[in-house]
Amino acid sequence: MRNRQGLQALLGTFNGFERTEDERFRAALVHTYVTWFDKTEETDLAQRMDLLRNALVVRPDEPAALERLQFFVGKTGPEATRAKSLLEEVLANGQATPMGHFVLGSMAVHAGDLEKGQLHFELAQKTMPNMPIITNNLAWILARRDPPDLDNALKLINAAVEL
Repeated sequence: MRNRQGLQALLGTFNGFERTEDERFRAALVHTYVTWFDKTEETDLAQRMDLLRNALVVRPDEPAALERLQFFVGKTGPEATRAKSLLEEVLANGQATPMGHFVLGSMAVHAGDLEKGQLHFELAQKTMPNMPIITNNLAWILARRDPPDLDNALKLINAAVEL
């Protein structure tokens, strides 16, 4: 509870500063949110989600915050739904990032939606073709589709190994 009160105090102190043009302040604020996320108990999903949401309000394309949204892959409940909605909102606002697509692709695959997962992994791969984990996950989907596309999956795996 003390951490939640501290978070509310921090948010009240910085209220309105997320719109500042001072990039140094924005970077420091995002770093604070992400570090706080890292120090917050894993069981406090609501607070962790609030911290990431606040970081992404300040900098929607912040890789550190987007990477931490992976924490919610495989989780169920309102915070997992909020994480997915937050990512979709960031992407819809034109702040598409490979990591955002990677996390949404991972969430889709975990939910059993290989088609949506493939779409997001393909979008991630277009902007970051040298990231083996994205290429590997895309190959995994191609190998498990119905019908499987084993030739292209093998090409992707070979490409991922070369990276």
